[in-house]
Amino acid sequence: MSDGFIYLPKDASKARVREAENARKNRAEILRAYSQGKVTRRELMKWGLITAGGALAPIGGLSPFATSVYASGGSGSSGSGNVGNGIPTGAPRSPLFGVQDFSTPMPRFDVIRRGNNPMGGDLTPVPQACSNQTMQVLDAGFGLPAGSMGPIEGRPPGAIWAHQGFNDHAPQISVEMSQAQAQKNPGFNAINNTGYNPQVDSKYNSGIDSTQDIDCKFHPGFPTQDANSVWTFNGTIPPKLVQGRYGEPILFRHHNKLPANNANNGFGKNTISTHEHNGHHGAENDGFTGAFFFPGQFYDYHWPIVLAGFRSVNTAASDPRAGSPADNGGINNVPGDWHETMSTHWFHDHMFTFTSQNVYKGNAAMF
Repeated sequence: MSDGFIYLPKDASKARVREAENARKNRAEILRAYSQGKVTRRELMKWGLITAGGALAPIGGLSPFATSVYASGGSGSSGSGNVGNGIPTGAPRSPLFGVQDFSTPMPRFDVIRRGNNPMGGDLTPVPQACSNQTMQVLDAGFGLPAGSMGPIEGRPPGAIWAHQGFNDHAPQISVEMSQAQAQKNPGFNAINNTGYNPQVDSKYNSGIDSTQDIDCKFHPGFPTQDANSVWTFNGTIPPKLVQGRYGEPILFRHHNKLPANNANNGFGKNTISTHEHNGHHGAENDGFTGAFFFPGQFYDYHWPIVLAGFRSVNTAASDPRAGSPADNGGINNVPGDWHETMSTHWFHDHMFTFTSQNVYKGNAAMF
């Protein structure tokens, strides 16, 4: 602990472990109340439980960085072994259920299907530059009167929230997924991904049979997660991979199928905003933190997939270093600065004040 590690060492005393576990439970209770709207961020600040930056205040019995009242009782000691030696409370070690290191293969990502006609049949309704405000009946879980109506798309309405460059970079590829509770059967939603698809033969995937159902657990020796402990793309694992190319704009339709009553097993928020991290995209196209949407809605994200500087650098797309692989084995040249070429990205929740909770919950995928 004196070296800056947050987790207790294996040989920490029982008193230290109890102290850390009690502090963890206290943190979890605060998180549960906040995530379910029972307390506000302002109230937590007024009570002195969190700082203006949103971090937990260094209070004994709460923060893992508060000074422990017990001696280390193990290798975490700074040397004196005395009470009050400045060693942080720490966090209890995660249970491993007897599992040993490197004892199971790590599966490849689950590759999501790419549609080739988003404006002509791949997606219903057809995507549009401005938010689709067609009305629908809302779920009773919101606590609204029966028959209450709301728009099918969660993107804010009006021209100010119209996708930038929607006509100049019209979607060529469609991707469709849902944010959902952990599902036991990967084929739960035929409109999206219908199972695990690593896109390689099992011999290149540690012998894993991708036709078999994969329960939502992080190791075969770990317990299956409860439905609302994990909210992933399509409600399944392994984590997802979307494949894109420069010069092929993507329309990513994200459905929110999370519980309307925010039954979240203690953390996470059922309102989400998905951000393609580090893409050259406008905020209305791509996960502005305040543009979250609700269960029962979808949000059409427009990823133009362009190089930075495409309006002023290499505008004729003549630089062979600025491009993407073509299906014929050649290169599709694109305008822009090739120095800005990106490769592996990820996309994740961007919900204001709940980004960390929702990402930890499972709202994260590779691109």
